Amino acid sequence: MVFKPRFSIIGWVSNIFFAVVLAAVLIIVLSMFKKGDTGSLIALIIEVVLLIPILIAALFFLAIYPTMRYIIENDTLALKCGPFKWIVSIQNIKSITEKDLKYLPYSEGWKLPGYALFKIRYGDVGAVKMCATALTKRILLIETDSELFGITPDNVDQFISALKQRA
Repeated sequence: MVFKPRFSIIGWVSNIFFAVVLAAVLIIVLSMFKKGDTGSLIALIIEVVLLIPILIAALFFLAIYPTMRYIIENDTLALKCGPFKWIVSIQNIKSITEKDLKYLPYSEGWKLPGYALFKIRYGDVGAVKMCATALTKRILLIETDSELFGITPDNVDQFISALKQRA
């Protein structure tokens, strides 16, 4: 069974905004060089070398955003977003709870409004491996023996029911 995450207009807007801002900065930097306003060719190369990978990363995450899925097959739950995939054995699930989390701004992971991916630390629950369309609100926490996962299925009741059927 395949479950889509909760739709987040904020996720789409923030990802698009981030990519557009980075592209605009890159264009401005390049146009300044053409006009002779930049100090040196070395400064331009450093700016472009730093901006292009960040822009490529932003466009990559924008492209994979709509691929986020939660897949229940046999005795496993797969959390998938683009090429990233985490497998959870359904038998190893200790608890499932829905909760609003307390965000720590200095935490690692990919986090924008409406988009959370990878391991993110929260003040109230610690490290959570996120694959969600929300950073803090109504996160479904799946606790296993070794890890805590955070997801945002569109239909929480149907998702939990499907998990219980497989347990």
